[in-house]
Amino acid sequence: MIEASQLNDDVDESEGLEEIQAAAIGFLSLDRTTESNGLPFILQAYATWLSHFTFEPLRIINLARNDTLRSYVSGEECRQIMNMMAENVHEVTRSAAYNPVQSSSFSTTQAMLQRRLIEARTRIGTPGKPSHDSIRPLLTSPSKWISLMSKVGSLSSLLDFMQLVAPVFRRACPDPLERLVNLPALFATLDVTLQYYSTADVLLSVLTGRPMFFRYDVYFTPTVPESCFFLVDAPGARWAYGVPDRLVMTFAQMNALFEDFGPHVPTQVVDELEQEINSMKPIIAPSTEPIVVVGRMVVQECWFLAALIYLYMGLSGDNSTDIRVANVRTRFMKLLASVRPRRNPDSFLVLPMTILGVAVNDWDERDMIRRRMLGVSECTRPGRMGNDLVRILDNVWSKRHPIVWSDLRQAYWEVAGV
Repeated sequence: MIEASQLNDDVDESEGLEEIQAAAIGFLSLDRTTESNGLPFILQAYATWLSHFTFEPLRIINLARNDTLRSYVSGEECRQIMNMMAENVHEVTRSAAYNPVQSSSFSTTQAMLQRRLIEARTRIGTPGKPSHDSIRPLLTSPSKWISLMSKVGSLSSLLDFMQLVAPVFRRACPDPLERLVNLPALFATLDVTLQYYSTADVLLSVLTGRPMFFRYDVYFTPTVPESCFFLVDAPGARWAYGVPDRLVMTFAQMNALFEDFGPHVPTQVVDELEQEINSMKPIIAPSTEPIVVVGRMVVQECWFLAALIYLYMGLSGDNSTDIRVANVRTRFMKLLASVRPRRNPDSFLVLPMTILGVAVNDWDERDMIRRRMLGVSECTRPGRMGNDLVRILDNVWSKRHPIVWSDLRQAYWEVAGV
């Protein structure tokens, strides 16, 4: 059983909670008995969430603070939603045993967000359609809710909510509706809500084998060159999951190829993607904590190796015993063994470890992956996406033949119904 305190055990060794809260709250008073101090407590809740559940909280805190301030002054209904979401965050971060089914705040918040999204979907489907600038603010709270659901909700409930958000997201993007959303251009903006949704869309497609909600244009332009995504302070959503933004674009391309060709992508294309992935390097922001630097490097390296497993098994049809897969698996397991089990970085390794699991044949290695995943509180509790992923790997490993990529897709359907 994971104790509630374990949710907090690594915060002091990542970006300090006090530092993050200071950046979010600033000079604002924290006297909750004063009605006018609702804003500081919302900021405190979001700062606590970022410190627990994001890869680079200090990198995003100022944008999150400004976004919160804009939303807070935009209307009473927005403030009501923000207060309810803050209450949910306080409940989640106080105890690893939090259960959304038993939380009236969770169900009330979700119902209000769903109603607003349905209203927005109606607006964008009527004559005189609103501009993307007027639609974009409607995604602020849903994007935060997607983040929360990825930690406390099931995979199927997360995908259902993202499906509801999808047409609103597309209308909020600046690209003309007859064209694909350009991912580099989207990542080059300061719009965190659009970046977060598109990143989640791409990564969930990699994990589940389901088509993305949208296909994306991944071509660079003179105004948004590839080089800008190799910078430490590069735009994008690396702060959230720890996936380098340049790799997210490659994943989007791979997802589209997999949808078109399955495991029979032309060899030349596979070779080009292999070269592209192998050329990528971790992008590490400075930190005063060496353990943070090492953890962030390991997370990004593991994502590069997960991309190669997806390339070989998903797009090329290799099975778990093929030599290319075996070589990557060996590198991945050594990298995983190089850092001791802790919530940070293990909570950011759950997704790439799920991909690694498809390539593992040895039961000792499988047990190591399973134990690392179950060391993360979200993976221990039934009804959460993390626990879904553990059970999905158990299903994959129950197959007696060498594992193929389609076993993972079948497991998602059998275990999670997605």
